This record gives sequence, structure tokens and C-alpha cells, in this order.
Amino acid sequence: MRRISEGEVKAESVGTVVVAGAANLAIAVAKLVAGLISGSAAMLSEAAHSVADTTTEVLLYLALPRGARPADTRHPFGYGKESYVWRSSPRCSPSSPGRASPSPTG
Repeated sequence: MRRISEGEVKAESVGTVVVAGAANLAIAVAKLVAGLISGSAAMLSEAAHSVADTTTEVLLYLALPRGARPADTRHPFGYGKESYVWRSSPRCSPSSPGRASPSPTG
């Protein structure tokens, strides 16, 4: 069985994040169009959720190269743990757009 090199893993990770981000963006646009045409608040809410998913993918895309930086004198163990901060930050904010938007019912 062939071992996968670290470079191949990183390239695959970046590719996966890019494909997922593009798919989430396309889904968000489709839901937004459907919500605007139909006037469905539920579909507009789903569009906002898909935008939040796309934002998550952008943050993951930023996390990959930052976490892969080599060790230096300030960070002798490298920057690998930094990617966990970037990966977990979307978990803290998925409902932020919902909190910021006004409710039509008051």
C-alpha cells in the first residue's frame, strides 16, 4: 500500500475546501433566487444558512496555509494548532446573521 505524502494531503484538502465552498455558494444563490421568486421566508432563511456555510469554507481555506507554516523561534512546535482556531471560529458564529437581522414579527 502506497503512503500518501504530506504535500498530496494538503493539495487534496485545499481542493476539497474549494469544491465545497463553490458548491455552498451555488446552493446559496439558488436558494436566494427561489426565496425571492416565491416569497418564502423559509427559503430565504436557508439561503442565509448556505451563506454561513460558504463563510465557513472561506475560513477553512485560510486555515490550511496558516497551519502549515514551519516552526520558528517564536513557535518552536509550528503553527499547526492555529488551524484549529480558524476551524472552530465558525462554530461560534453561525447564528450571528440571524441575530443581526430584524424579525418581521417583532
